[in-house]
Amino acid sequence: MSLRRRRLALLSILGAVCFALAAAAVAVAQGLPQIQGLTVTQSGSTLQAAWTTDSAFYRYQVQYGTTLGSWAGDRHTRSATISIPFAGSPVSGQTYYARVRGQTLAGIPSSGYGPWSAVATGMVCDPITTVTGVAVSPRSKTEIDVIWDAAACADGYRVQWATDAAFAQGVDEETVTAAVACASGSCGVTISGRMADTEYFVRVTALRAGQPQGSPSTADTATTDPSEAGKWIDRVPGGPVAGQFVLSIFAGLMAASRAKGMRSPRREAVIAGVMALGGCIIPALGMGNSFWMFGIPLLVLVCAVGVIFLARR
Repeated sequence: MSLRRRRLALLSILGAVCFALAAAAVAVAQGLPQIQGLTVTQSGSTLQAAWTTDSAFYRYQVQYGTTLGSWAGDRHTRSATISIPFAGSPVSGQTYYARVRGQTLAGIPSSGYGPWSAVATGMVCDPITTVTGVAVSPRSKTEIDVIWDAAACADGYRVQWATDAAFAQGVDEETVTAAVACASGSCGVTISGRMADTEYFVRVTALRAGQPQGSPSTADTATTDPSEAGKWIDRVPGGPVAGQFVLSIFAGLMAASRAKGMRSPRREAVIAGVMALGGCIIPALGMGNSFWMFGIPLLVLVCAVGVIFLARR
């Protein structure tokens, strides 16, 4: 066999071997497992990506980014952990996305890689963001509405209220998870069981499991609605003045009846009774529910007894 034919035969054999190896690599890659257990957690002031090792691989490819689908960092490692970002420190409050895949010993070409893992996210909160946008408003005489802006990293909130700006006396608090407080998109709670017509100072603190709590927010204040006493005066303005007006009208009627010689004990008794009722009931409209509910029936009873007594004389 000539030298040329030998070379061609050797090249053919090498080509077949390369093709077989490539086909084997593809077959292996198609059956490679997906990396499991990827997590991105805070470790001090850094983020640590970790995953479950797999004997099918001899190293791993890790990618990360601050936007899902945009991978700013790409690195290979033999370890099952790596710090994110690969250089420098993570930005507090910034969400980082990461994914990983294994690479076999036949990792070149790229057919030696397994599928990408599920994406994991992590965030450094150092320190936890202080809550802002706290606004307080009265809902009723015993309830106060509190709203605030969501704080980055927070998985819960502590709402505190007191009757003094220094939060030194009468301090109460309620702890609520972020999932509950911010379920509607904006964060807020309703504080119940408060005293009527009382000023309350309210502040909110962000919480995160396993970390010291953040600083309390700037306090906002609100005064609960007054009690029902005094509400009637809004419905009948000038109640006492109106009562005096009624008394004046019926006094004039009595004076007119006497001037015309139409004195009648029965008639005067009725007019006197109406004067008493009108002069008492109308001013009472400005004195609150308690007087309206208990004082007025008593006055009506007294006046009615007086009218009956005078009418029988």
